[in-house]
Amino acid sequence: MPEGGPPGGAAPLPHAIPALLAISADGRVLAFGRGLEVVVWEVGTGKELGRLKGHEGAVRAGVFATDSKSLTTASADTTVLVWDVAALTRGAPPGRKLPPEGR
Repeated sequence: MPEGGPPGGAAPLPHAIPALLAISADGRVLAFGRGLEVVVWEVGTGKELGRLKGHEGAVRAGVFATDSKSLTTASADTTVLVWDVAALTRGAPPGRKLPPEGR
């Protein structure tokens, strides 16, 4: 790996301890969560696929679905959001924030 970051000129991982670090079951996508957002990368190229924003409190945990198509994140704001990671790998937006049930 070249000094300063991943190959291909992709942005280096932030120099911080993440609250969330997860890799998809197929090993193709990495998620790094810190603060209010989650950054998603393609492992093979180091390319940033997108930034997931929607939590109003710090991201505390996350896990990929076993089919690697979605990422579920939990936050200090007591919400759980499900993101369409498969859309990110196709270059589409990751989805939208859904209102809590019953509102």
